[in-house]
Amino acid sequence: VAVIALIAGAFVVITQLGDDEAAAASVSLESIGSEGPNPFFASIAPQPSGSLMAFAEQGAPSDDEMTEDEATDDELAGDDVSDPDEQVQVGYRTVDGSVAGLYGGTLNEASCDPDQLAGLLAAEEDKAQAWADVLEIDPADIDSYIDRLTPVNLGSDTRVVNHGFRDGEATPRQAILQRGSAVLVDSVGVPRVNCYSGAPLRQPQAIEGDEEYSGDEWDAFEPDEVAVVDDAPSELDSFDLRDVETGELFNRPVGSRGESDGASRSRPATQERQVDGPIELDRTYDDSLEDDRTEARYTFDAPDSAVLTVRVANDGDSVRRVRAQVDSGSSSYINQSIQPGDVMEERVVLDHEGGGPFEIRFSEGPAAYTFEISLDLQDDAGQGGDAGDSFETAFEISSGDAVEGLLGGDDNTDMYLLELEEGSGGLLTIEFENDRDSTRRAQLVVEFEGSTISSSRTQPNAEQTVSHLFDGEQSGFVEITVNEGPADYRFTVTLEPQDDAGLGGDAPDSLADAWEVPVGEELTGQVGNDDSGDYYLFTHPGTDLVISFTVSAESDRRVRIEISDPAGSRVGGGRINPGASEEFTVGPDQQGSTYRIRIDEGRGDYTFSIQSASSGAGD
Repeated sequence: VAVIALIAGAFVVITQLGDDEAAAASVSLESIGSEGPNPFFASIAPQPSGSLMAFAEQGAPSDDEMTEDEATDDELAGDDVSDPDEQVQVGYRTVDGSVAGLYGGTLNEASCDPDQLAGLLAAEEDKAQAWADVLEIDPADIDSYIDRLTPVNLGSDTRVVNHGFRDGEATPRQAILQRGSAVLVDSVGVPRVNCYSGAPLRQPQAIEGDEEYSGDEWDAFEPDEVAVVDDAPSELDSFDLRDVETGELFNRPVGSRGESDGASRSRPATQERQVDGPIELDRTYDDSLEDDRTEARYTFDAPDSAVLTVRVANDGDSVRRVRAQVDSGSSSYINQSIQPGDVMEERVVLDHEGGGPFEIRFSEGPAAYTFEISLDLQDDAGQGGDAGDSFETAFEISSGDAVEGLLGGDDNTDMYLLELEEGSGGLLTIEFENDRDSTRRAQLVVEFEGSTISSSRTQPNAEQTVSHLFDGEQSGFVEITVNEGPADYRFTVTLEPQDDAGLGGDAPDSLADAWEVPVGEELTGQVGNDDSGDYYLFTHPGTDLVISFTVSAESDRRVRIEISDPAGSRVGGGRINPGASEEFTVGPDQQGSTYRIRIDEGRGDYTFSIQSASSGAGD
């Protein structure tokens, strides 16, 4: 059985995840003729046999079974998935309902009886209400809705949301219907009724993670070849169906029952997918698609860390739109249609190991168009490439650097390393900005030695500041990670060594290592975050003392000061809020006694002085 390789790119690999309302992870495999659990009605289709069963058992369609007439306008990877009809499972392929050969049938015969279904619904009001609710129509409009449905047979194993009827309500289940199954499709080519149960159908909801299948697999079942049918770009007048007996295409008008079948109006299919050849980057090409050339395929190589700008201009005199697709391996980067007179310009961003062979494919038409793929390289932090996404591949930066970077496409994480040397401590400050032209928020994560210092998101055209104080015993690398996006971002990073009391570093947090400070001078320091406390000693001059203490208004939290005598007894102190000052009086003592000052809590910047009361301190 040939792998699905639909002409002119009719199928597209979907990479879209749905929301939290996705159905359970079990998908029911429902073979041709199966009514499934709790059917709405008995089958309105003949039981499959003969050529139809042979058609079903062939599995995925071969290359010549399908050709493109109209492909979908929607870029599914960017659609809102709040509506269940727009939620598509990762890994399946989607084809729009206008593709010739998407469905099968028998010339001049309907695959099922829509009029019988209308009569059954008219006889059971509760089922009619539930049926109409699934399809979001008024029960009074059921007859006119069914009149516009067209009986066909599925040309591929097809993913749907099927329904049973229980306790007066429609009960949804994720399902795959086997190729050949009889269904009714609407005027944009989407299956809406399962003829073996009379059940309404919806397009599938997304399921996060791996799916589990329930039911028996048919011999030709291949998960990678299951199709999801998307709306045609506009309402159709007819379908080109593949005759299940002869393999030839024939035409069936929308809403007809086989009585008006005629010759196919499809353009001829491309029998072999030829590669037109390699192309050069940064060069403009003229090209065209014609009735006898429905696809053009070109190859090119892109280096690691590439930023590719793909520009396609469809001539204003073109008969139809042209679809451009850019792929590499199993990854799809661009899938977009360009109407006559319009221009598409899209950016593809590759990460530090994302280079390799690529293909650009053009389909639909007839159309005349020009295209160019220009190449730039990422220059994260001015280092000529993409900052890696791990410690091993991160870019090392220095204090004072102004870093610019880019996220998008395959590149969703950049990591930078800033070294913290032991002995001085330091105040880390990161001023981060997400560019106004970014399409999504960027997340900034700052970590040190396995602990998260900060994690926050910045919307486009917004800024944030991260500040953190390290003590003098810490050393290693600060990890700065930027992820999510797509986003253009920039940040400046500084790591200023502490200079507590003007002594060149971080004052110790223990009495045994406390620094001695002079009497009569104004001193400054910092405390908080990883710097849990500062200890100072001073020699009492023997006269009354006044210790003045001020906490900077820019501090994040209040700071605590505690003054103790040589025996360790508290003689003054308290908590001081940002922007406030306090004075503490210490009485006379024997000259030469060593007193202690401990400062902690925070995070705050402080100023203090120790003055003799006779010197006028406090005036």
